[in-house]
Amino acid sequence: MRRRWGLIVPIGALGLVLLAPLAALFATTWVLGWRLQVISTPSMAPLYPAGTLVAVEPIDASAVQAGMVIVFRDPARPDRLVAHRAVMRIPAEEPVWQTKGDANRDADPWHVAAADVRGRVRWGVPGLGWVVSTFHGWTGAATLVGGPLGLLAVAEVSDLVRRRRRAVLNAAEVRSTDTPTLTITLSLPQDDIDRITEAAGSESLASLTTRALRNELRSREAAVHADSNRHRDAQHS
Repeated sequence: MRRRWGLIVPIGALGLVLLAPLAALFATTWVLGWRLQVISTPSMAPLYPAGTLVAVEPIDASAVQAGMVIVFRDPARPDRLVAHRAVMRIPAEEPVWQTKGDANRDADPWHVAAADVRGRVRWGVPGLGWVVSTFHGWTGAATLVGGPLGLLAVAEVSDLVRRRRRAVLNAAEVRSTDTPTLTITLSLPQDDIDRITEAAGSESLASLTTRALRNELRSREAAVHADSNRHRDAQHS
């Protein structure tokens, strides 16, 4: 249980670091009564390139001044909102504005009426609009839920592999310690060592010594067995 908390805590911290700025941004705009809009075209580059998330403050059309970036309903497509700069006020009974995208060579082919003005852009964060768009709908839910779960699954698999590898190493160490060993120190003149080494050829001294000891042990066991048989025969005679 403690191990699982050790994995969940850093993953949760990572999620908090990634999502906390978005949550703070949404909360701030909600408290101020602003709304967020994603710039989907490059017409306001370089100030607000495509993918920028902008905060839109509601404003009365009479307060619009030349130079402001305003958000308004597209006269050609009423279901779409446009963020362009107000460049000139057109003389009329009600405020009417000429607008233009900073990256466009020509002004917009329409005039923006007061009723179409939705607000002014206060600030924008380039690139954040793509993140907000990704976290929208089922795709966003899958990212928010599946991302941390995927990280947790990777951490779990990595931990399982490490534990199995550690178990294999521990088992090998146990097997190696269970095998009895015998350490022998021989004190021989250098001439004897050289003759033994030459006689051994490609065989190591350890292997040669082990083989000699085994042969000596068998010889002694055979001698003890022979003495035991002679003693038994002497008793029966």
